[in-house]
Amino acid sequence: MSGRESISINGLALSHLLHLKPLGSKKQHPADVRRSYRLEVVRMGVLIFPVAPQLRRDIGRIAEEEQSTLRQICKMLMYEGVESYNREGSKFMQKLLAKQKQRAK
Repeated sequence: MSGRESISINGLALSHLLHLKPLGSKKQHPADVRRSYRLEVVRMGVLIFPVAPQLRRDIGRIAEEEQSTLRQICKMLMYEGVESYNREGSKFMQKLLAKQKQRAK
């Protein structure tokens, strides 16, 4: 397979999500190559969850202002959140929960 071919699972094209390379030699059986690609896909996780419309608009606005994609902004925000949690531990989550409760009022 060349790097330009699209890989799909259940009709979902993954070429726009991942840059995959075969894991084995060129003499592999085609079924073995597909297994190699599948192994690589499993290493990359995809999260799908609902987002409030206003939050989606806010993140979209940030993406436009920063001349970036929605996906890139979401990844950056998630990485920052995880790093903050790793630094502060449960105190970080307590702060987030307190802010969430204030927003709900």
